[in-house]
Amino acid sequence: MSELGELWIFYVERQEDWLAGWSADEGLRSRQRLRAWLGQSQQDPKIWTILISGTADALEQWAALSAIPQGLAACRVIERRPQRALDIPDVSVADYAAVVKQRVESFDRWRSVFAELEPARKAAGIIGVRVSQSPADECEVHLYAFVSSPERYSAFVKSDALRDKLRSGGLIGNADVIMVKHVALQHKPKSH
Repeated sequence: MSELGELWIFYVERQEDWLAGWSADEGLRSRQRLRAWLGQSQQDPKIWTILISGTADALEQWAALSAIPQGLAACRVIERRPQRALDIPDVSVADYAAVVKQRVESFDRWRSVFAELEPARKAAGIIGVRVSQSPADECEVHLYAFVSSPERYSAFVKSDALRDKLRSGGLIGNADVIMVKHVALQHKPKSH
């Protein structure tokens, strides 16, 4: 089976309840063999993201059984982006990620230009990029870029040369970007 993914964007009112729900959900994610990255927006600390990937069956079971997408009282779903995963980098740890949604005229043309930019991305501290498309619209492209430094990433994406290159590849308008800091939770055994 191929791996699919979903990106969930949440507005979190009570961070402690949210993180407790995420921790409680760990066993379910593990049983379903899901890979997941939890991030907190650098622009607005009440915005959190979950990138989760696995088989279609596992994602469906997670969405049905998990307290998180079912709507903890501590949060509300802003956006859910189902994704057809195209590239899933072998990245387990990166401090930051850029969550990007953009429109393109032609995915194939954009993809060709995007591939040419790999050396520039590596030079800018981008460790790996998960590329996916919306199942409903192949011209809606989602990126989850694992980055070593938000400052280096920002300088890279603001360059005129990059903007011109992406426009030549069919980028329409400006991309929506949320910079997140990955959160690794420390699990403490319960005392009896």
